[in-house]
Amino acid sequence: NSIFIIGIHVDDATLATNDEELRKEVIAKLEDQFLVKDLGDLSHYLGMRVTKTGDVTEITQDGYVEKMVARFKMDMANPVDTPGVAGQILTKDDCPEIGTIEQEEMKTKPFRSLVGSMMYAYIGTRPDIGSTLVKVAAFCNNPGLPHWVAAKRILRYLKGTKQDPIQY
Repeated sequence: NSIFIIGIHVDDATLATNDEELRKEVIAKLEDQFLVKDLGDLSHYLGMRVTKTGDVTEITQDGYVEKMVARFKMDMANPVDTPGVAGQILTKDDCPEIGTIEQEEMKTKPFRSLVGSMMYAYIGTRPDIGSTLVKVAAFCNNPGLPHWVAAKRILRYLKGTKQDPIQY
């Protein structure tokens, strides 16, 4: 009836179990083979902040979002209430023609990097941006200005809601 989960990413690992004796046994076996340091209850992992109150575990990526906002120079941007504009439809018609000034200008924008950074937030703790982010991500090969504006809007939404946790 015991549950034991090990999450490993490069040189970081986290353990979750409902059986303290099993946890001690597994840690002892890991220590026989590897340099292991038990840091106690999980508080931060892969850019996520973890807090536990009673039976509720909350995970936020507020620090990650702050770094992302700074990285994409959106520190002074005003937050928005929604990740997308109601009724907005992004299409291939919004993609610039090959060789145009708009296409050259869009090559200077870190569009793919922004989309990829927001994907990490989406996968980790922010499923609320998923439908809008997928629509924006569809244009990574040839984004136009409307796609760039839509991507930055998602970041502005994350900026304003960075403290919102996902709860388990």
